[in-house]
Amino acid sequence: FNHNSTDHKWKVPHCAKVLYDNAQMVSLYSKETQAYDDPWYREVVEQSLTFISREMTDDSGAFYSALDADSEGEEGKYYVWTLAELQKLIPAEDWQLFSDYYNLNEKGYWEKGHYILLRDADDNFYQKAYSIPPEELNRKKREWQSTLLEARYERVRPGLDNKCLTSWNAMMLKAYLDAYQAFNQEAYLVAAEKNARWILENQCVDDSELRHSYRQGESYLDGLIEDYAFASQAFIKLFEVSGNEKYLRQAHKWVQYAQENFKDKESGFFFTRNLSNPQLIAKSLETADNVIPAANSVMAHNLFKLYHYLGKAQYEEQARQMLSHVKSRTLDYGESYFNWARLLLKFSEPFYEVALCGPHASEKYRELSEAYRPQVLFIHSPTSSDLPLLKNRYVEGETLIYVCQKGACQRPVSEVNAALELIN
Repeated sequence: FNHNSTDHKWKVPHCAKVLYDNAQMVSLYSKETQAYDDPWYREVVEQSLTFISREMTDDSGAFYSALDADSEGEEGKYYVWTLAELQKLIPAEDWQLFSDYYNLNEKGYWEKGHYILLRDADDNFYQKAYSIPPEELNRKKREWQSTLLEARYERVRPGLDNKCLTSWNAMMLKAYLDAYQAFNQEAYLVAAEKNARWILENQCVDDSELRHSYRQGESYLDGLIEDYAFASQAFIKLFEVSGNEKYLRQAHKWVQYAQENFKDKESGFFFTRNLSNPQLIAKSLETADNVIPAANSVMAHNLFKLYHYLGKAQYEEQARQMLSHVKSRTLDYGESYFNWARLLLKFSEPFYEVALCGPHASEKYRELSEAYRPQVLFIHSPTSSDLPLLKNRYVEGETLIYVCQKGACQRPVSEVNAALELIN
């Protein structure tokens, strides 16, 4: 995904590629797939993560920050094409379909004889217009894209911003987990866990303190609240997906560190910088969601989840307190408080905790979580656990599902369909 458009029709991109844009879009399209089961959304996720793996991933598993828009001093030169270039690369028998598919006409024309490969209709349109089966169109698209990618490698590449930011890496870690949850592709979980190891081995000091930035083997700058918020969010998600409690414990350590070093005791919010650091003229404390969610809104979600997973009532109280300060702004200026609105829904609409315990807990969790269920919190374990939602619920040889609300659980069931009826 490009960083932004330069025109109101969203035709001409500003060709910079920024990690946090791609992370959020992968998460969004993964959830879209769960909600609507549209194969195009899956294609978007697969191609986006292929791009991230190819262009923005270090051998260590860390993710780079950005690719420049310019190459050879020109905006977008790496990405646009002349008709002559394309006609040399695309087979003659495919040319009409290719040129229609990517609007090699007035609509796709940019400037100086160059075209933007612009798609504005779905594949069903071209399948009908050209009487071409879906599998044949997909094959042609793969061949076109592979050919153009190989030809583009001969060009001068845009510059790479190879610093790795903890917060942005955590966002992409979570994106891989959202994609894994939607598509059950093991490679996505592997990439997420590799990045998690990189964060722990390179950006985490003394088990709880984070560094903000990393480049060429060196970590530097004290972590900001966004690093603690997004890293905790990602590791909570990793716990939810894997069932491995070590990720939950690590997320809790980061939240505890933030409570001790960033928290404003009066409001419950978190300052941008560690209170022990030399202070600027004014302390920064941000609550409005912007191009990425505000660290405070992310941390409020983390507190809400940790309350459920760890049974710490003070965390729910703090999340409510933070939300109460911005509730009126959330209702009046939703576009700037969208992540707070998601938290508001968790408090104001029916919300479920679903605990799965037993040898087949992981498989049944996969079935339950394959659809988009934003008002359900899942926890699963193949063995006994002391976590509040799982404690005293392990029965030898059985896999039981407990559907709960505010800690009060209905009678356990063993079948996924029965659990879904209780949720729905």
